[in-house]
Amino acid sequence: MAMNYREGPQRFPEEAATEQTRNQELLKQAIEEYKRGPVTPDVVTNYWKAKLPDLAIPACDWSPEQVQAPMKDIKGNDVPGILVPDTDKISLPLLGRRYPSMVSYSVREDTPVTDTHETRGYVKVYAAIDSPNRVTTQSQLEKFAEKEGYLGQRLRTYILTSQASKDLTGKYFDEGDTSSRLLGSRDGGSVIDARFRRNGYLTVHWDLRPDAHGPDLGGRFEEVKKA
Repeated sequence: MAMNYREGPQRFPEEAATEQTRNQELLKQAIEEYKRGPVTPDVVTNYWKAKLPDLAIPACDWSPEQVQAPMKDIKGNDVPGILVPDTDKISLPLLGRRYPSMVSYSVREDTPVTDTHETRGYVKVYAAIDSPNRVTTQSQLEKFAEKEGYLGQRLRTYILTSQASKDLTGKYFDEGDTSSRLLGSRDGGSVIDARFRRNGYLTVHWDLRPDAHGPDLGGRFEEVKKA
């Protein structure tokens, strides 16, 4: 007796290769547009749609002035920011599959890393390569976040914007001598700190003491759109 099988649409190797080439060209154009500036909501949207073509990336709804406004560090200095989309489709395991060179326990399917908050739409984070807010404790960073209206950065936004930084500047976040305390992500209840290596390897520590501080340890934040 013949059996009928329901099959989905077939994609031939040459079709997949053509789509990959097209996506790469769109990303290249989006990177060039971003570098030329000015960085507008449309430029932000175009970049992230090209960067994550298989995900439903929303349009950036921040105003041009909000997009271009800097963030602040704990001393009151301006720090350039970069916007990143945050949707329920973006997870640490997904990022681990997308960027396998990270080779970190934190992006495995059974990742123990959890977040302190959820957002939707876009958030702004520090675009600085070296971690801002160095020589600070966890308590100092928490007080600054409350004063400024910031949220602690989460590991998934750190990874995504670090990959964007590689596209736009040629460097990952903290690929030199710094690492970043990420108040928005925890492992076993403890705040994590993270850094990238020049080869794309991601290091995440879960045993950081709240009072730990030093010239190579800073902290990063997220800023949500203000009404």
